[in-house]
Formats: sequence, structure tokens, C-alpha cells
Amino acid sequence: DGNSAGSLAVRAFIENKQPYLTLHGHIHEAPHLSGAYIMSIGNTICINPGQEPAKLHAVTFELNDVKKSIKHTIFDSKT
Repeated sequence: DGNSAGSLAVRAFIENKQPYLTLHGHIHEAPHLSGAYIMSIGNTICINPGQEPAKLHAVTFELNDVKKSIKHTIFDSKT
């Protein structure tokens, strides 16, 4: 419904500590609803590959340049 469902405590931690990278997945439908599986909070790169009932979503990347090397892949159980 457009309301934020993420953890305010996790977001506050990211905003305050600014780690290089965070990986998320609890809100499986978030990338489908937002249209993005990667975003930034300040200097932190945040990744949530998403998930669907019959499809496995995955991301791969090189740590030295996440934004340029990231690849989002969807594996369909029917293939």
C-alpha cells in the first residue's frame, strides 16, 4: 500500500554508521514494489534481491566495485 515496512532501527543504524554495504531480504516483495533491488542510504549500498514464490532471485557482485559489477538474476523453477 506504499507504506514503509522496513525496520526503523536498521535504517537508523545504516544512516549513523554508514557501512560500505548492507544485504537485505526480509521484505521479499520490496524490489517488486519499489522497482529497484539496489539503493543507497548516504554512502551505503543497500541490496535486496527480492523473491517470488516460484522464482529464486539472486545478486552477484565484486566487493571492490559493487555498483558497476552487480548482476541481478532470476531463476524460474520451470526452467
